[in-house]
Amino acid sequence: GKLYAEVTNEAEGTVPGSLPNLPEDFAPDRLINESRTEARYEKLGVEELNGRSATKYRVSITGAEKLDQSTQIDQLIWIDEHLGMPVKSETTSKTDSYVTTYTMEMLDIKEEADQSLFAVPQDYKRVAMKEMLAQMAASKAAAPGAVTGEKAQGKED
Repeated sequence: GKLYAEVTNEAEGTVPGSLPNLPEDFAPDRLINESRTEARYEKLGVEELNGRSATKYRVSITGAEKLDQSTQIDQLIWIDEHLGMPVKSETTSKTDSYVTTYTMEMLDIKEEADQSLFAVPQDYKRVAMKEMLAQMAASKAAAPGAVTGEKAQGKED
């Protein structure tokens, strides 16, 4: 059947840090806030971008982790003042041998959404997270190519 579970701190639920296959020190904040080597941040001011007010920043990174020490990354980021999120970025990566530039921009921003987009379909049943994990484990064990107890025993002649 079609099931869904909410990840909460409720007694019936399981918080993401205790899900299988995640490191014990897993924390979503680390993914967002991990510092990079020699990063410089500069606020450039407020601009109008596609009819919206956005604060423009420059981020410069030299010799970031896992990159060649000669690599220089310059990024311009526009943060929408009302939404508090990036709506445009322009990134240029330079090394001794090449220059790469790419741009990301959000267009046609709408702040209102039809609430039906967030409704759980009627044919789904809500279950506790532990039941969802049990279902997932059972599905994985029964997947084609999975070794079951019966197949693992083999035949004797």
